Amino acid sequence: MEHDSFLRKITEQVSAQQPLVEITGRNRILIEHHQGICCCSEQEITIKMPYGRLRITGEALSVLIATSEQLLIAGTVIALMLSGG
Repeated sequence: MEHDSFLRKITEQVSAQQPLVEITGRNRILIEHHQGICCCSEQEITIKMPYGRLRITGEALSVLIATSEQLLIAGTVIALMLSGG
C-alpha cells in the first residue's frame, strides 16, 4: 500500500509539469519540463528550470536531443548543481 501511494505521488508530480531530471550512469541525463538552454560548451551546460538553473559540468558534453519538453545530454558528467529558487 505504501508503495502504491509513493508511485501515485510521483505520477502526480510528473503530470503536473514538474521538472524531471533522470541520470543514467555518468554519461546521460534526460531533462523534462525545462525552459531552455542558457549556455552550452563541452565542459558546461546550463539549463533554465522553472525554479532556477541546472548546471551540468563534465567532459565532452553534448545535447543529443533538444525539444521544448525534453533535453538529452551525453558526455562524462562530473557534477550537477541546482541554483536559484
